[in-house]
Amino acid sequence: MEIKESIYELLKTDYNLCLLIASKLGLQVGSVKSWAYRGQYAKVGHYKVVKIIMEYANLTENDFFDMEEKAVSTK
Repeated sequence: MEIKESIYELLKTDYNLCLLIASKLGLQVGSVKSWAYRGQYAKVGHYKVVKIIMEYANLTENDFFDMEEKAVSTK
């Protein structure tokens, strides 16, 4: 599973969402925004962060994660 690019874009553009995450986790807003710009799956995909984003934006898991399995080349 991968986080959809639209989630990273939401974090890049929605200051209030970043502020909410930062306040709930005791972080700086800039730290949260940097996760999106760096594509940090481990940070954005953390259970608490996923829950906050999904509740804030009224998203389902299918809206948040790309559920398709990527084919792995064995060449």
